[in-house]
Amino acid sequence: MTRPLWRLADGVVERRFADVGAVDAVFFAAEGRRLATHNQDGGAGLWSTRTGTRIADLAAASPVTALRVSGDGTLVAVGHEDGQVRVWSAQQATQLAAVTGGGEIADVAIGAGNRRLLAVCRDAGDAWRLRWWRLHRGQATLIRDEALPQACAAPILDADGGRLILADELLTHVWDVAEARQRTTFYVDWAETSTLALSEPPGRYVFVVPPHQNSYRGNLQRLNAAHVTEVEQFLAERRLVAGHTTVMGPIYADVAITATVIAARSVKGDKRLGHEIEDALQRFFHPLQGGPDGAGWTPGRAVYAPEIYQVIENVEGVDHVDHLEIAPETVNIAHYSMVRCACDITVSKEDSG
Repeated sequence: MTRPLWRLADGVVERRFADVGAVDAVFFAAEGRRLATHNQDGGAGLWSTRTGTRIADLAAASPVTALRVSGDGTLVAVGHEDGQVRVWSAQQATQLAAVTGGGEIADVAIGAGNRRLLAVCRDAGDAWRLRWWRLHRGQATLIRDEALPQACAAPILDADGGRLILADELLTHVWDVAEARQRTTFYVDWAETSTLALSEPPGRYVFVVPPHQNSYRGNLQRLNAAHVTEVEQFLAERRLVAGHTTVMGPIYADVAITATVIAARSVKGDKRLGHEIEDALQRFFHPLQGGPDGAGWTPGRAVYAPEIYQVIENVEGVDHVDHLEIAPETVNIAHYSMVRCACDITVSKEDSG
């Protein structure tokens, strides 16, 4: 499979890159002389934009789970499945430093004028951590190891790498990269947000972009802390002098759905179809837009297997559901509870029988 490189000036394809694979992310580096690619299968490479050839296999040591290019484009940070984080020179295509992140590497970043390396990782105890290293002359020294309350969204660095955004389940934290300390914390409604960006001048403002109306993947059922605060203030201004109000977020009943799905003849890949099935299920359980009529999931409503079959088989590209499990088999949902769904979808071309 080839990938084109266009000139912005006239829209002409200047070069094609062969054997790139199914690319999950791509970054320009070394003032446009290099491309760093991260593939869906864990592959990663460093490419010459002049010749269109791969000059370094960034996944040779272990499959890649995260890849970022520094703000000035000179360094490439690579997180691996084996828990290692490696730093490469984009221009020379050589490895400069390697550290042990410890467990699964979810994301990496380089900031503070290429003097700091950061990694979000999950340790052996299944806890998420933020690890911080000082980079100097090819050496990396651990300077901070911070426990995180939840799995975080991708770290976002401002233009000069001086500020870092980390978003967990409820809060968004802004860190000073050079000092490795937290500067401020604020609420962001992740049910209404898909993108965060830091402003110019660096670190002064945070810009929040709502997602597409039909985008359901991600943090859809998380507590909307900003709305809780807004409701508390609204009621506090109107309550009786002797009255007292307590506002809390939704309570969820956890349901695990495991399904083996037979794909129809389709141009879709198995991974894409699996994601679309998960999107459909998350949409079905959405508090505001879910349910059979799309008007929102009713608190306390039971989960019925026939409806799950129907939701999955209504996804374009699905022939039928070969196997379905809902755990626990009997879901006891309190009258005030919503449903939170964890999906494990396997897409196959043939029936198991």
